[in-house]
Amino acid sequence: MHPDLQRALDDLTRSVTGMTGEQMEARLPGKWSASDILEHLMLSFQASGARLVSAMDEGQPMARPGTWKERLGAFVVVSLGYFPTGRKAPEYVQPKGMKAPDIVDAAKAALVDFDATAARCAGRFGPGRKVTNHPILGPFSVRQWRRFHRVHTRHHMKQVAALRTSGR
Repeated sequence: MHPDLQRALDDLTRSVTGMTGEQMEARLPGKWSASDILEHLMLSFQASGARLVSAMDEGQPMARPGTWKERLGAFVVVSLGYFPTGRKAPEYVQPKGMKAPDIVDAAKAALVDFDATAARCAGRFGPGRKVTNHPILGPFSVRQWRRFHRVHTRHHMKQVAALRTSGR
């Protein structure tokens, strides 16, 4: 497994180990539960993998040129490792209601599947070539997709930790 994705998997595993189903479903007002967060991550891993598969099926990268705003956002998230808060997730990666314990295994499996797809895509196009577009941050290479998922997972595991410390 790629080191960035292994760290994401380790963070996810460490964050939810020992949580009960009740703890996984608890939420702060107006916020997602730990189960919701894992479902969001699972859907994100799956959507990113599908983008890479589409490029491989086309036989060529599908990335368009990025705007200055996208390049700046990608630099902040991918290069600096900072994930801004307050942005609503796109509808297709919003949780639909999967519950623990199924969501834990499903999220881990989706990350492992994404890793395999990313490895195939990197083998086909190279790890640094822009291959597909992130819906907010613009064109990404496989290297950037991997790093994005590392930073994105870390961001959400901080939220899970906050739920644990809040007693919810």
